[in-house]
Amino acid sequence: MDEIQWENAPEARDEKALPVPTSLRARYQDKNGLSRSIKIRSLSRGGICIEDGVCLEVGTCLRLFLNIKNKKIEAQGEVVWNSREASAFIHGVKFTFMKQEGRDWFNTFIMDWAAEQMAQELDFSSLTALSQAGAIERRSFARLKIPLRVEVGFNQDMLIQTQIYDLSEGGLCLIANFEFKKEQELKLKLCLTEKQSVSLSGLVKYSAQKIHNGQNVRFHGLEFTKMNESVALDITQFLNQKRAEMAAIEITLDDIIGLGRLPELP
Repeated sequence: MDEIQWENAPEARDEKALPVPTSLRARYQDKNGLSRSIKIRSLSRGGICIEDGVCLEVGTCLRLFLNIKNKKIEAQGEVVWNSREASAFIHGVKFTFMKQEGRDWFNTFIMDWAAEQMAQELDFSSLTALSQAGAIERRSFARLKIPLRVEVGFNQDMLIQTQIYDLSEGGLCLIANFEFKKEQELKLKLCLTEKQSVSLSGLVKYSAQKIHNGQNVRFHGLEFTKMNESVALDITQFLNQKRAEMAAIEITLDDIIGLGRLPELP
Protein backbone atom coordinates (compact mmCIF):
# COMPACT_ATOMS: atom_id res chain seq x y z
CA MET A 1 0.00 0.00 0.00
CA ASP A 2 1.31 3.46 -0.87
CA GLU A 3 2.30 5.62 2.06
CA ILE A 4 -0.58 7.88 3.06
CA GLN A 5 0.14 11.61 3.14
CA TRP A 6 -1.10 13.38 6.27
CA GLU A 7 -2.27 16.93 6.80
CA ASN A 8 -1.02 18.76 9.89
CA ALA A 9 -3.73 19.55 12.40
CA PRO A 10 -4.66 23.25 12.70
CA GLU A 11 -4.11 25.18 15.89
CA ALA A 12 -6.06 23.46 18.67
CA ARG A 13 -9.05 25.36 20.03
CA ASP A 14 -10.52 23.17 22.78
CA GLU A 15 -8.73 19.84 22.40
CA LYS A 16 -6.16 18.03 20.29
CA ALA A 17 -7.45 16.84 16.93
CA LEU A 18 -6.63 13.91 14.73
CA PRO A 19 -4.82 14.91 11.51
CA VAL A 20 -6.34 13.20 8.50
CA PRO A 21 -5.08 11.85 5.16
CA THR A 22 -4.97 14.45 2.41
CA SER A 23 -7.00 11.99 0.33
CA LEU A 24 -9.92 12.02 2.76
CA ARG A 25 -13.04 12.63 0.70
CA ALA A 26 -15.72 15.15 1.66
CA ARG A 27 -18.47 17.05 -0.11
CA TYR A 28 -20.46 20.12 0.85
CA GLN A 29 -24.04 20.39 -0.36
CA ASP A 30 -25.83 23.69 0.09
CA LYS A 31 -29.53 24.04 0.88
CA ASN A 32 -30.30 24.36 -2.83
CA GLY A 33 -28.74 20.95 -3.55
CA LEU A 34 -25.59 22.26 -5.26
CA SER A 35 -22.52 20.20 -4.32
CA ARG A 36 -18.76 20.84 -4.24
CA SER A 37 -15.65 19.12 -2.90
CA ILE A 38 -14.12 20.42 0.31
CA LYS A 39 -11.03 19.54 2.34
CA ILE A 40 -11.02 18.13 5.87
CA ARG A 41 -8.12 19.54 7.90
CA SER A 42 -8.61 17.55 11.11
CA LEU A 43 -11.06 15.48 13.08
CA SER A 44 -11.76 15.15 16.80
CA ARG A 45 -14.38 13.80 19.17
CA GLY A 46 -15.91 17.25 19.32
CA GLY A 47 -15.99 18.19 15.64
CA ILE A 48 -14.10 18.76 12.40
CA CYS A 49 -11.98 21.46 10.79
CA ILE A 50 -12.77 22.09 7.12
CA GLU A 51 -11.20 24.12 4.33
CA ASP A 52 -13.46 25.65 1.68
CA GLY A 53 -13.35 28.30 -0.98
CA VAL A 54 -16.49 29.89 0.47
CA CYS A 55 -16.80 31.47 3.91
CA LEU A 56 -19.48 30.02 6.20
CA GLU A 57 -20.73 32.40 8.89
CA VAL A 58 -20.22 31.57 12.55
CA GLY A 59 -23.47 30.07 13.81
CA THR A 60 -24.25 28.23 10.56
CA CYS A 61 -25.96 24.91 11.35
CA LEU A 62 -25.04 21.89 9.24
CA ARG A 63 -26.10 18.29 8.79
CA LEU A 64 -23.15 15.89 8.93
CA PHE A 65 -22.92 12.40 7.45
CA LEU A 66 -19.89 10.29 8.41
CA ASN A 67 -19.50 7.22 6.16
CA ILE A 68 -17.38 4.35 7.50
CA LYS A 69 -17.28 0.98 5.71
CA ASN A 70 -20.91 1.14 4.52
CA LYS A 71 -22.09 2.49 7.89
CA LYS A 72 -23.45 6.04 8.01
CA ILE A 73 -23.43 8.11 11.20
CA GLU A 74 -25.64 11.20 11.17
CA ALA A 75 -24.92 14.25 13.29
CA GLN A 76 -25.64 17.95 13.51
CA GLY A 77 -22.93 20.61 13.71
CA GLU A 78 -22.39 24.33 14.01
CA VAL A 79 -19.65 26.61 12.66
CA VAL A 80 -18.03 28.06 15.79
CA TRP A 81 -15.04 29.88 14.26
CA ASN A 82 -13.59 30.75 10.87
CA SER A 83 -10.42 32.31 9.51
CA ARG A 84 -8.82 33.02 6.14
CA GLU A 85 -5.61 31.59 4.72
CA ALA A 86 -4.73 33.09 1.32
CA SER A 87 -7.72 32.26 -0.92
CA ALA A 88 -9.12 29.56 1.40
CA PHE A 89 -11.43 29.79 4.40
CA ILE A 90 -10.86 27.55 7.43
CA HIS A 91 -13.82 26.62 9.64
CA GLY A 92 -14.18 24.90 12.98
CA VAL A 93 -17.39 22.86 13.04
CA LYS A 94 -18.52 21.59 16.46
CA PHE A 95 -20.69 18.49 16.73
CA THR A 96 -23.84 19.72 18.49
CA PHE A 97 -25.81 16.47 18.31
CA MET A 98 -25.07 12.82 17.68
CA LYS A 99 -27.15 9.87 18.85
CA GLN A 100 -25.57 7.74 21.56
CA GLU A 101 -25.08 4.69 19.32
CA GLY A 102 -23.35 6.71 16.62
CA ARG A 103 -21.20 8.60 19.12
CA ASP A 104 -20.02 5.39 20.82
CA TRP A 105 -19.27 3.78 17.46
CA PHE A 106 -17.41 6.83 16.15
CA ASN A 107 -15.28 7.18 19.29
CA THR A 108 -14.45 3.47 19.53
CA PHE A 109 -13.78 2.56 15.92
CA ILE A 110 -12.38 5.83 14.61
CA MET A 111 -10.93 8.09 17.30
CA ASP A 112 -9.62 5.48 19.75
CA TRP A 113 -8.41 3.06 17.09
CA ALA A 114 -6.76 5.63 14.84
CA ALA A 115 -5.05 7.28 17.81
CA GLU A 116 -3.69 3.91 18.91
CA GLN A 117 -2.30 3.20 15.43
CA MET A 118 -0.33 6.46 15.42
CA ALA A 119 0.50 6.61 19.14
CA GLN A 120 4.23 6.44 18.44
CA GLU A 121 4.12 9.62 16.36
CA LEU A 122 1.43 11.73 18.00
CA ASP A 123 0.15 12.41 21.51
CA PHE A 124 -3.60 11.88 21.75
CA SER A 125 -3.86 11.86 25.54
CA SER A 126 -6.20 14.86 25.57
CA LEU A 127 -8.69 13.18 23.23
CA THR A 128 -10.20 11.36 26.21
CA ALA A 129 -11.48 14.56 27.80
CA LEU A 130 -13.63 17.21 26.18
CA SER A 131 -14.06 20.64 27.65
CA GLN A 132 -17.63 21.55 28.55
CA ALA A 133 -17.76 24.02 25.65
CA GLY A 134 -16.73 21.31 23.21
CA ALA A 135 -18.99 18.57 24.53
CA ILE A 136 -21.46 16.95 22.16
CA GLU A 137 -25.12 17.55 22.87
CA ARG A 138 -26.42 14.51 24.82
CA ARG A 139 -30.15 15.21 24.65
CA SER A 140 -32.59 12.91 22.87
CA PHE A 141 -33.24 15.34 20.01
CA ALA A 142 -31.18 17.72 17.91
CA ARG A 143 -32.04 21.34 18.61
CA LEU A 144 -32.49 23.64 15.62
CA LYS A 145 -31.72 27.35 15.93
CA ILE A 146 -34.76 29.16 14.57
CA PRO A 147 -36.23 32.48 15.86
CA LEU A 148 -39.94 31.64 15.91
CA ARG A 149 -42.51 33.92 17.54
CA VAL A 150 -44.13 32.57 20.72
CA GLU A 151 -46.80 33.76 23.14
CA VAL A 152 -46.34 32.82 26.81
CA GLY A 153 -48.70 32.65 29.79
CA PHE A 154 -49.38 30.82 33.05
CA ASN A 155 -52.84 29.62 32.02
CA GLN A 156 -54.83 29.92 28.84
CA ASP A 157 -54.35 33.71 28.83
CA MET A 158 -51.18 34.70 26.96
CA LEU A 159 -49.29 37.46 28.83
CA ILE A 160 -46.18 38.16 26.75
CA GLN A 161 -45.01 37.79 23.17
CA THR A 162 -41.37 37.03 22.47
CA GLN A 163 -39.27 34.58 20.42
CA ILE A 164 -37.42 31.33 20.85
CA TYR A 165 -33.71 30.64 20.33
CA ASP A 166 -33.95 26.99 19.35
CA LEU A 167 -36.45 24.15 19.07
CA SER A 168 -36.51 20.35 19.17
CA GLU A 169 -39.13 17.64 19.40
CA GLY A 170 -38.65 17.61 23.17
CA GLY A 171 -38.47 21.29 24.08
CA LEU A 172 -37.31 24.80 23.24
CA CYS A 173 -35.22 27.68 24.50
CA LEU A 174 -37.25 30.78 25.25
CA ILE A 175 -35.85 34.33 25.24
CA ALA A 176 -37.37 36.79 27.73
CA ASN A 177 -36.51 39.98 29.61
CA PHE A 178 -37.28 38.45 33.00
CA GLU A 179 -36.71 35.20 34.87
CA PHE A 180 -39.10 32.28 35.20
CA LYS A 181 -38.75 29.90 38.12
CA LYS A 182 -37.31 26.42 37.65
CA GLU A 183 -39.98 23.71 37.25
CA GLN A 184 -42.59 26.40 36.57
CA GLU A 185 -45.14 25.30 33.96
CA LEU A 186 -45.77 27.72 31.10
CA LYS A 187 -48.48 27.72 28.47
CA LEU A 188 -47.18 28.39 24.97
CA LYS A 189 -48.62 29.33 21.60
CA LEU A 190 -45.81 28.69 19.13
CA CYS A 191 -46.10 30.14 15.61
CA LEU A 192 -44.51 27.65 13.20
CA THR A 193 -45.51 29.69 10.14
CA GLU A 194 -47.60 32.77 9.39
CA LYS A 195 -50.69 30.55 9.18
CA GLN A 196 -49.86 27.67 11.54
CA SER A 197 -49.48 27.76 15.32
CA VAL A 198 -49.57 25.08 18.03
CA SER A 199 -50.60 25.28 21.68
CA LEU A 200 -48.59 23.32 24.24
CA SER A 201 -47.11 23.37 27.76
CA GLY A 202 -43.54 23.29 29.00
CA LEU A 203 -41.62 23.05 32.28
CA VAL A 204 -38.73 25.47 32.90
CA LYS A 205 -35.58 23.34 33.34
CA TYR A 206 -32.94 26.08 33.44
CA SER A 207 -32.58 29.85 33.26
CA ALA A 208 -29.43 31.76 32.30
CA GLN A 209 -28.58 35.38 31.64
CA LYS A 210 -26.86 36.03 28.30
CA ILE A 211 -26.09 38.73 25.76
CA HIS A 212 -28.23 38.25 22.64
CA ASN A 213 -28.24 40.70 19.72
CA GLY A 214 -26.56 43.26 21.94
CA GLN A 215 -29.15 42.97 24.72
CA ASN A 216 -28.96 41.46 28.18
CA VAL A 217 -31.74 38.85 28.25
CA ARG A 218 -32.59 35.54 29.91
CA PHE A 219 -32.58 32.19 28.13
CA HIS A 220 -35.04 29.62 29.54
CA GLY A 221 -34.84 25.96 28.60
CA LEU A 222 -38.27 24.32 28.53
CA GLU A 223 -39.19 20.65 28.33
CA PHE A 224 -42.52 19.95 26.64
CA THR A 225 -45.27 18.35 28.72
CA LYS A 226 -48.86 17.28 28.03
CA MET A 227 -48.36 17.32 24.26
CA ASN A 228 -51.06 15.61 22.21
CA GLU A 229 -50.22 13.49 19.17
CA SER A 230 -51.42 16.08 16.66
CA VAL A 231 -49.16 18.83 18.07
CA ALA A 232 -46.20 16.44 18.32
CA LEU A 233 -46.69 15.47 14.68
CA ASP A 234 -46.91 19.13 13.57
CA ILE A 235 -43.63 19.97 15.34
CA THR A 236 -41.86 16.86 14.03
CA GLN A 237 -42.93 17.53 10.44
CA PHE A 238 -41.91 21.19 10.74
CA LEU A 239 -38.46 20.31 12.10
CA ASN A 240 -37.89 17.56 9.55
CA GLN A 241 -38.64 20.01 6.75
CA LYS A 242 -36.29 22.65 8.19
CA ARG A 243 -33.49 20.11 8.70
CA ALA A 244 -33.88 18.88 5.13
CA GLU A 245 -33.28 22.47 3.98
CA MET A 246 -29.97 22.73 5.88
CA ALA A 247 -26.63 22.51 4.10
CA ALA A 248 -24.81 19.20 4.59
CA ILE A 249 -21.27 17.83 4.73
CA GLU A 250 -20.67 14.20 3.83
CA ILE A 251 -17.33 12.59 4.72
CA THR A 252 -15.99 9.17 3.80
CA LEU A 253 -13.63 8.05 6.58
CA ASP A 254 -12.37 4.83 4.97
CA ASP A 255 -8.92 6.35 4.35
CA ILE A 256 -8.43 6.71 8.11
CA ILE A 257 -9.28 3.11 8.94
CA GLY A 258 -7.34 1.86 5.90
CA LEU A 259 -4.05 2.29 7.76
CA GLY A 260 -3.97 -1.26 9.00
CA ARG A 261 -6.10 -4.11 10.26
CA LEU A 262 -9.26 -2.70 11.81
CA PRO A 263 -10.94 -4.65 14.62
CA GLU A 264 -14.15 -6.36 13.64
CA LEU A 265 -16.94 -3.80 13.24
CA PRO A 266 -20.28 -4.35 14.97
